[in-house]
Amino acid sequence: MTRRQPGSHRVLEPPRATLFSRLPSAWALVTVLLGAVLALAVARVPILTPDLWWHLATGEFIASHGIPRTDPFSYTLAGRAWTAHEWLADVAWARVFAAGDLNAVVWLRVALVMLAWWGSYRLARVHASRAISLAWLLAAVWVSQRNWLDRPQLWSFVLLPWVLFLLERTRLHARRRIWALPALFAAWVNLHGGFMLGIVLLIGWTTAPLVARRADRRMRTRIPILIASLAATFVNPYGLGGVLYPLGYVGSGLSATIQEEKPGALDSSFAWVHAGLVVATLAVVIARRRRIPLEHLWVVGVLAWLSMPRVAGLALPFAAERHAPLFLHACVPMLAWYAFRLARLHRIEARGWALGRAAAAWVAMIAMAGFGLWEVQRAWPRPARPSDRVLAGRFPIAAADWIARESLPSRLLNPYRWGGYLAFRLHPHQSVWIDSRGDLYGAERLREDEILHRFAPALAAAAERLIARDDPDVIVWPLLSLDFGALRVHPFTRWIEQRSDWRLVFFDGPDPARPRAPWATTAVFLRVHPRNAPWLARLPAVSLPAGLPL
Repeated sequence: MTRRQPGSHRVLEPPRATLFSRLPSAWALVTVLLGAVLALAVARVPILTPDLWWHLATGEFIASHGIPRTDPFSYTLAGRAWTAHEWLADVAWARVFAAGDLNAVVWLRVALVMLAWWGSYRLARVHASRAISLAWLLAAVWVSQRNWLDRPQLWSFVLLPWVLFLLERTRLHARRRIWALPALFAAWVNLHGGFMLGIVLLIGWTTAPLVARRADRRMRTRIPILIASLAATFVNPYGLGGVLYPLGYVGSGLSATIQEEKPGALDSSFAWVHAGLVVATLAVVIARRRRIPLEHLWVVGVLAWLSMPRVAGLALPFAAERHAPLFLHACVPMLAWYAFRLARLHRIEARGWALGRAAAAWVAMIAMAGFGLWEVQRAWPRPARPSDRVLAGRFPIAAADWIARESLPSRLLNPYRWGGYLAFRLHPHQSVWIDSRGDLYGAERLREDEILHRFAPALAAAAERLIARDDPDVIVWPLLSLDFGALRVHPFTRWIEQRSDWRLVFFDGPDPARPRAPWATTAVFLRVHPRNAPWLARLPAVSLPAGLPL
């Protein structure tokens, strides 16, 4: 078929079809490439969070004894009621660890992060194009790297965008897939306490048409879905206690002692970019508020409030740093929806997609993808053993090996961030003083841990009372620490070492097989007491090496 050029008698031939014109735009390769780079970047992050270890310990405990009703890991809380509300996530981690050690745990993290961002991408694509969706989500992904941690919160990052995806698709067109929501909430309540936020958003989404006075026949589906989802949250081992647990957590006062429970501070580039995304989303929503459905306003308002950082010393109630990733996964796709409607962006995007179909674009994209993957694999860590997945010096690995080998007495005094690891490695033969289950121990115990962690001579009397009250037999404490600026012997360790009623019996020296690995991470003290006579008889006192910074 031919066509005549306007104003001319010359007949134009149609453009000849080529291999590249038949293929999708070369920009489609960008999506695949970015996904591969994201997966490799997530996998390169070492194990940082202390929470993973007590989740692994809980999963192993459930496999052997069933879901716990009381605390099994701490001698100071023995018999206290404990709601292991994330038990399903704990079991999943324990099963994965049993199948493939810490390497498998890392790849589970990769799978969850990828699934979460795939859900956010699908949510953005409900109303926005691929280019606009990727542009905004790239900024969100960059900010979120602070939260690529092995914690049950990853399950909330996965489920929240998929719940909103189902709700939005159903708002546009009635679909039967919405009946998957009760099943999602039945799983979510056993995976992470973030299900409560999902319920809050679902209530607002369901009642929005009533508030806006535009209720229609779709309300016949929305209300039964809400009721069924609420009922599904009772499908947990603790019944009403499991449903109400997140409310008790919020009211436990942890925001006074745990950093992530406080509103974020504008102290890094990550925080500033997150704040910029919040402001951009609110600005777009306010500017187009009369054209935006009330359901969207509800989601953006709730999540922006909960993730708002502290500004000029002012903080919103219930705002917390840990909520920031939920905003990124749920609201940045909505920002893409309304940015997509700008006419100028449409024209720029159309030109970009046209260029993307050229042969030169494909060649350039393939070359960039090959070079990028080559560079990533060159920098890819190749751990010789699974323990290399753990950030060197962050946990008392050598000390736990030695304690298990020597079968020391059971009552350990340890810092907050090491309790989970020690419980995972040494339970049931040893019990810890504290671990990172802050909601179980309470704000008072966390303040006591802070006394020992920030030890100074003026706090010696308070430390003495803590030791006398809880009567530990073994102290496992950091030896060298960066928590006081320059690298130095921890003040509490130095104080204990100078006492006659405690004997230094172990510290981790340099490893000849790993000369660059940190050493002098941990000191282990044994109490000089008649009940410890068998261990005192066979474990001589050791001296710290000369030259350690004091």
